[in-house]
Amino acid sequence: AQIAIVDAERSQDAATLSNAVKSNEENQQQTWDRIIGPSENFAPDMANDFADFKKRYALWKDGNKMATDRALQIGPQALSFILNADRDAYQAYVAVLIIDRAQNDGELKAQVESY
Repeated sequence: AQIAIVDAERSQDAATLSNAVKSNEENQQQTWDRIIGPSENFAPDMANDFADFKKRYALWKDGNKMATDRALQIGPQALSFILNADRDAYQAYVAVLIIDRAQNDGELKAQVESY
């Protein structure tokens, strides 16, 4: 990661940086849509988890904004590495929630296929 930051500091490619910011915004929206879309089918006992997701999503989005702003200062390559890692970590968190809530193998398989 440190090497990527050093390389990013040397980069002057505004187009790459712009594309990374756009990709991050799309990834944030995809994460939101993948939870909000099926949320109408969530069981009532998932209400607290859903509320927690929305709260944490807002924090994650704010954190992404700070990372984006910082990366704009240090360069495009760092932005790409930071945001891709952050998105992957958040999607792994969502996967853990899905696995944890599945009552049986069939339900887990259906959740995975819908994701």
